Amino acid sequence: FWGSSAGVSLKKITTVSGHATAPIAKPQEIVLWYFGTSLVIADTTGDGTGEVIVGSAHAQVNVTRNIITNAGVVASLTVRSTGMSVKGMILLSQRDKNIAGGVEDNDSFGRSLAAGDITGDGIADVLVSVSEDVGKVMEAGSVVLLRGSPKGLTGAKSQTLSQSSAGVPGSPEADDYFGSGMAVLNLDGAGGLDAAIGAPGEMIPGDPEFFPSGTVTTMFGTGKGLGNGVDISGRSLGVPGEGYGFLAHQ
Repeated sequence: FWGSSAGVSLKKITTVSGHATAPIAKPQEIVLWYFGTSLVIADTTGDGTGEVIVGSAHAQVNVTRNIITNAGVVASLTVRSTGMSVKGMILLSQRDKNIAGGVEDNDSFGRSLAAGDITGDGIADVLVSVSEDVGKVMEAGSVVLLRGSPKGLTGAKSQTLSQSSAGVPGSPEADDYFGSGMAVLNLDGAGGLDAAIGAPGEMIPGDPEFFPSGTVTTMFGTGKGLGNGVDISGRSLGVPGEGYGFLAHQ
């Protein structure tokens, strides 16, 4: 949909379906199931025009002839005067040698997305959630920071963070779902933008079994990516057992 002086316009609507991506995705042995699980618009090239960044959390990725289901892929679609286009589309997944972690079943890379200029270089970056195991801890979750560049969204210099990473408070536990909710915003009024990252399954001392209070971790942007963070729990805010951090909005 296009904006206009009267609001959202029904003229010049363009649509890109998962099927329409096949000419580019199929040669890369990717099938974009459930295309549009998540979506953000951000200027990831710095040219003044936003790209449409689409999460396909249930995408199939083939690795050495092995079919990995629900691996997840993030697609960057260009926007021209005629609307969205698959021409020049960029596809990124954990199969990329520059993105930490391997392609695994049910990692759902791209289930949640958030975007903004975290590194302070004038080009938007994209945070991607990954519902993956951390070590042997099932569904602990992680987030990947993909960098924007003049050539578009890239896995180069990407940063992967979980609760086992230095500077991230807490520790990975089963079903923490770190990264389920994310937002990119200016938390300290200085430098690049910062991130708020939810872990709704985080159990806090005092929580009854199966009723986690959850946490939100705030991490501050630097030229190299996200720096040290601090967290706050739903229990500390007076809402114990409510899965605080499941959603976050910019």
